[in-house]
Amino acid sequence: MSHAHLLARAGRLFSNSDWLSAAERLLHWTLGHNTVNRSLFTGIGYRQPIGYSFRITQLPEATVTGFVGRPDDTPYIEESCAIQWCTQEYWSVPYQHAVCAIAFLKG
Repeated sequence: MSHAHLLARAGRLFSNSDWLSAAERLLHWTLGHNTVNRSLFTGIGYRQPIGYSFRITQLPEATVTGFVGRPDDTPYIEESCAIQWCTQEYWSVPYQHAVCAIAFLKG
């Protein structure tokens, strides 16, 4: 999401439509247009993740850490109900970057 934020902001600043399109594609990836058709936001999109936090149980519209890489560099995210902190832990920073990216895309 930090890349989406950067691309959207730079695309708006430098009037670069390719960068704006790339930022939008990154947002689509997190909302479910990815290799497992799974949204990375709880409460948004389809096949939402089961978020993990040792402090809080469920956060509406929160973002989970998301994909990590396998040794062969293919993306991996836990899809079972097993809670994995490495892919399903809640983080607020990606959510904030997503909101900023959307603001710059809306122009």
